[in-house]
Amino acid sequence: MTTAARRSSLKSILSLLLALVALSALSVGCNGHDLNDKPDKPLGTQVKDDRKGAQEAFLQGNDLLLREDWKGAIRAYSRAIKKDRNFKDAYVNRGIAWTKRHRPYKGIDDYARALELDPNDVDVYYNLGNIYASMGFYEPAIKAYDKVLALKPDYQAAKNNKGNALAALKRYDEALPIFEAYTQAHPDDPHGWMNMGSAYDGSGDKKRAEEFYKKAIQKDPDFAMAHFALGGLYENTNRPCDAAKSYRRFLELEPNSGDLSIKANKRAARGGC
Repeated sequence: MTTAARRSSLKSILSLLLALVALSALSVGCNGHDLNDKPDKPLGTQVKDDRKGAQEAFLQGNDLLLREDWKGAIRAYSRAIKKDRNFKDAYVNRGIAWTKRHRPYKGIDDYARALELDPNDVDVYYNLGNIYASMGFYEPAIKAYDKVLALKPDYQAAKNNKGNALAALKRYDEALPIFEAYTQAHPDDPHGWMNMGSAYDGSGDKKRAEEFYKKAIQKDPDFAMAHFALGGLYENTNRPCDAAKSYRRFLELEPNSGDLSIKANKRAARGGC
C-alpha cells in the first residue's frame, strides 16, 4: 500500500470512530547530543533517519488501526512518538486506539499532549468531548465542545453532541434550541429528530416527544432506537398495545442488541397485543 493510499484509508476509519483526524506535516524533534560523542552517522543524517522512522511507524499504526488491531496500533504509534516527541498526529491516533481498547484515561492523556502541541486543533477537542461524554463526564464534555465551537462555530457535530450532553444533565431548556437549529440545518437526518424527541420526553412533554420520534421514523423507517424510544413513551403513557408494536419492530431490526433486546422482548410480551 502506498503512503497516499494509507492516508486515504485512514480518513475512512476516523469517520467511523465519529473523529476526524487531520494528517498534518510531521514535525521534527531533535534530541540533544553531547559534542564529545562520536555518532556513527552525521547528526543531520540521524535526525533525517529519526524523522523517516517516525513516519514509517506512524503509517504502520494507521494500517493496524484500519485492521482494528488496537494493541498493535498503540505499539506502532508509541514507536513513532519515541522517535519524535512532537508528533501530534501520533498522539491523536494513539488516543483513538486507547479509547477503542477501553482505556479512556490514556486516550485523554494523549489528546492533552496533542493539544499542548496544537491548542487550536478543533478535531482533538471534539474527540476529547466525545470521550468525556462516553464516560458520563458531561460537564467537561460540554467545555470541550465549547472549545470546538469557539474555534469553529459551524461545527454541527459538536453542537449536536453538546446538546446531548446538556440533555443528559437534564438541562433541556439549553439543549432544545441546539437540536432545533440542527434539525433546521439537517432536516433529513433522523438523529436530529430523535434528539428532539428525547429532550421533550425527558422534560415531560410526551405529546411533542411522540411527534418527533415519529418524525425520526418517517425519515428512516429502520431507525431501531427511535422505535425503542417510542415504545418506552407508549409504555409510560398507558398505551400497552402501541408499546408492544414498537418493541416488536425494534426486535425485527435489532434482534441481537444485548440488554436492549432482552428489555424489548419482556416489554413486548407485557403488552399482550
